[in-house]
Amino acid sequence: MKYLYILLVLFCNACNNENNKLECYQLLLTKLKNEKKYNEVMSTAMINLPNIVNSDSKRKLNDPSYIETTLIDDAVFFNTNRNKCLLLVLQKTSKDLKLDQVLIIQGTYNRNKWEFSYDRLPLVPEVIYSVNKTIKGGKPISNSFEYLSNEGRKFVLTAGVIKSNVCEIDNNYWFGE
Repeated sequence: MKYLYILLVLFCNACNNENNKLECYQLLLTKLKNEKKYNEVMSTAMINLPNIVNSDSKRKLNDPSYIETTLIDDAVFFNTNRNKCLLLVLQKTSKDLKLDQVLIIQGTYNRNKWEFSYDRLPLVPEVIYSVNKTIKGGKPISNSFEYLSNEGRKFVLTAGVIKSNVCEIDNNYWFGE
């Protein structure tokens, strides 16, 4: 019984940690939105993301027939040096599929401009985080963009080695630094 209690406490702390990370990031994002660098990233992303192709140069962001709606999230995750970032592209899939997805795009500041790529590292051509849809009456229901955003943000904030400062991401995991 004692071990069960300890496991329950650890599980609840992990849940709270995930929520704390999300709340902390939301406060950070509010501040980020007033910064020039954030606005440069987002304005460049709105123009360039629809035109980038994956590593095999065959598929653009909106090409798959199973993607119904795409939205670029307002979240930007910078590395420590603030010369690389991650963006989330929220994708609702066809109504008959059981998963929606969050595509994670890397941005790099190169020659005084932001460039975006599907490639996170040379060995990982695309990072797609899948989110289960709710099933009602035997049919999947697409998630809201807000829900996809929160799930994608939690994934980025908790992937790799979780930092003690709840708003930091793992630079080594996401950027190979």
